[in-house]
Amino acid sequence: MASPEYISGKTLRSLALWKGQEPEKIPDFVLKELQQLVPSWRVRDYFKKYLRQKTEVSPPTGLERRFLENLMEIVGKESVSVKALDRIKFSHGFSTEDLIRIRKGEFAPLAEVVVFPKTEDEMVKILALCEQNEVPLIPVGGRTSVTRALHFARPGIALSLRPHFTKILEISSRTMTVTTEAGILGPELESKLNDRGFTIGHFPQSFEQSTVGGWIAARGAGQNSTLRGKIEDLVINLRLVTARGMIEPPLSPASAVGPQKLPLFVGSEGTLGIITRATLRMFVDPTPHRRFASYLFSDFYKGIEAVEELSQEDFLPAVARLSDGLETMLYSIIGKTSPQMDAKSKLLERYLSWKGYKPKRRSLLLLVFEGNKEYAKNADETAARIMKKHGALNVGQKFAKKWFTSRFEHPHLRDFLLDIGLLIDTIETASTWDKLPSLYENTVATLEKDADLVFAHVSHLYPAGASLYFTYVTSLEEGKEIDQCRRLQEAAVESFVKNGGVVSHHHGIGKAFIPWAKQQWDDAALEMMRGLKERLDPKHVLNPGNFPFND
Repeated sequence: MASPEYISGKTLRSLALWKGQEPEKIPDFVLKELQQLVPSWRVRDYFKKYLRQKTEVSPPTGLERRFLENLMEIVGKESVSVKALDRIKFSHGFSTEDLIRIRKGEFAPLAEVVVFPKTEDEMVKILALCEQNEVPLIPVGGRTSVTRALHFARPGIALSLRPHFTKILEISSRTMTVTTEAGILGPELESKLNDRGFTIGHFPQSFEQSTVGGWIAARGAGQNSTLRGKIEDLVINLRLVTARGMIEPPLSPASAVGPQKLPLFVGSEGTLGIITRATLRMFVDPTPHRRFASYLFSDFYKGIEAVEELSQEDFLPAVARLSDGLETMLYSIIGKTSPQMDAKSKLLERYLSWKGYKPKRRSLLLLVFEGNKEYAKNADETAARIMKKHGALNVGQKFAKKWFTSRFEHPHLRDFLLDIGLLIDTIETASTWDKLPSLYENTVATLEKDADLVFAHVSHLYPAGASLYFTYVTSLEEGKEIDQCRRLQEAAVESFVKNGGVVSHHHGIGKAFIPWAKQQWDDAALEMMRGLKERLDPKHVLNPGNFPFND
């Protein structure tokens, strides 16, 4: 029998850091201001004691030896790992809960084995082997899930799309599409497209670490979705390995050949098949014509009215991000470079207050415009006209530009705040314009019962409504951190459902939101999806528990 492995606390900490990089420290004078907002919080090296410990990881015992031997026969011994670090890595995402689990060495149930197939034919054989032995299989891309999607309900295997399924197969300037394997990371794809003068136009917060397959499986949204659309608007075609063979609809710009197969697999979270490649829309690189604008409103609700009108115009911004009063204030606190306000800043603050844009109430709108030169100009001018109509103050390009250049750095801030004992987590929803204000108010009130700071922004605009993205901050409850994470998350989702929001706008449901997802599916629609599952995956080996399939 194999011996247990022992993983150092320092190694686990590194595994839990975004991109494996140490976060920048926040200046002490900023921390003092944050302490005033979170009075229960005591700044300390919260996870220090775990750095000194070694965590024992038992060898896999949930699978028969013959199964592992068969797996090695399919892919080769070098493509099968039972190393503790791989098993930990591929059984956790990047939710705050998972990062705490890894740092403390209190893991979710681990994959018994991680397999790295090199071909689709190997995947077909692996899936057949799993079906024959009723062994669960979870396809894994960049591991950026925040919904417990990678947690195992029973002993099984993790199948990694990386490092082998990362090739770009075709870039077509004629059809304005790119066909790529599903394991490619966002920056790898974008770099190759930029070299040819194009862009993918899809930039989720997780862009640097997430894969094309993950975007599609979770039905994700990028920051530019107001103009470009969510991932379901960008996918032209995809290819899946299922337990019943390959699925690849014919590539066509449109079709009326009955109900369409493609939408059934976008958002399927690895429960119906393994996405191996996709054809996506691409766009001409807008960098030369990109424009920025920033506006202040006297309060969040006036800003909502303005972006509602903006969402129904012909010329749209690529990015629209409207922060509530607290988020706007925190931007200024976190962005400070000096503990003292200079004379110019004091004068500006007095002027803004005199004009009615008071601290803690004023709301900052960030806009980014893309497209060809004429479109970006028209969108910028359209926004300016609407903002003026709604009483917004134009504060220039600086704030929007600063956000744009640092937009992928936010996960590093979470790493640092966890280091010093603060729980910071996010959750998102969407609703129609008429319900958005009450959804916001009631969710903030719900979360404030258990968190010190709760703030939100509106983003991802549609003519009918928008997404609301909440962040909450509070002191970690020592010894109860996982329960605390789940308690807050569940309270937020309960509020979404009660107040006309969807369970998720772009993170997916994973295993975290199953009870509420069931409430947002009609019985007939659920039965239809369960019937599809029975046909494609009758033994329920593909990511069991990630959708209400009665796994």
